[in-house]
Amino acid sequence: MPFTLAGALLREFVFGEAMCRMIPYFQAVSVSVSAWTLVAMSVERYYAICHPLKSREWQTFSHAKRMILIVWAGSLIYMLPVAVLSELQPIKESDKYKCRESWPTITAERLFNILLDILLLVVPLLIMVVTYSLITATLWRAMRPEVSFTQGTRTQSAIKSSQSSSRNVLRSILVRSNPNSPCSSSSCVLTTENQTTRETDIMSVQAVTNTDRSLAQKKRVIKMLFVVVLEFFLCWTPIYILNTITLFDPVVVYRGLGYYGISFFHLLAYTSSCCNPITYCFMNSKFRENFMALFGCKNKSWKSRPDGSLSATFKTTVNFRKQDSVVFKQNEPITL
Repeated sequence: MPFTLAGALLREFVFGEAMCRMIPYFQAVSVSVSAWTLVAMSVERYYAICHPLKSREWQTFSHAKRMILIVWAGSLIYMLPVAVLSELQPIKESDKYKCRESWPTITAERLFNILLDILLLVVPLLIMVVTYSLITATLWRAMRPEVSFTQGTRTQSAIKSSQSSSRNVLRSILVRSNPNSPCSSSSCVLTTENQTTRETDIMSVQAVTNTDRSLAQKKRVIKMLFVVVLEFFLCWTPIYILNTITLFDPVVVYRGLGYYGISFFHLLAYTSSCCNPITYCFMNSKFRENFMALFGCKNKSWKSRPDGSLSATFKTTVNFRKQDSVVFKQNEPITL
């Protein structure tokens, strides 16, 4: 970005012949690495969510390292023409120089750029759309029985609560109408039945709470996947289209957009590198947790398990009336 900014301000390339070959080359490599890293992550997410048992056999740290190595090696190799053909070219009617690729024919340059459009935009976008669509469909199918279970549990809990209230009212009427009954005092209540009912209600509340939490987590994952694909499409598609049109008719592009319009679309492409970590940070709790752990920060409410997953400790907030039998203490931790 600093080299691109300097060229945009000075309207020339001032870093010399060697840097003219290195800078465009590593810029192109970084674009390729960014796109195919997102692709690799989408494929691994697909197997982790849609085929969890199979994915455990090969999704290891060594596999991740191999994938990173393959992405970087592939990007370094098929971007070599940029390093080989880049050179300083004089600007007409000026003593300034620009850094451009010198292709033997315009047809070769067009074919190479169309190939990059396919490898860095079309194919990655198609793979991410397919994998994330399958992930979304899998999560959506998993959410449907959970929604039905939550609604059914809440309905049963409401019915039981209504029945319990009706029984208590009936007992009060019977006690008042029969003073000679052994349970003649107004405080006589079947404690065992009340306690059993309360235990059932608490278990229903916990089941609904866990299901709601699972549903919320799945919805966050679906939203994050959608945002990642949308960001990739919005940030990179304009600049690829712009570069392809420029190869065939550069006059139309410069007259239609102008220098500042072209710079804006370059800036939009760079924004993608900023959007990805921000998206993962704000929409993925596990990313935030590992990011904090990387810098030695610890959160007492989270603990890492041996398999790399995270366990969270939540606290119940169920309030009981004084006359009810307390089964669980208020604010008692429940570890999941």
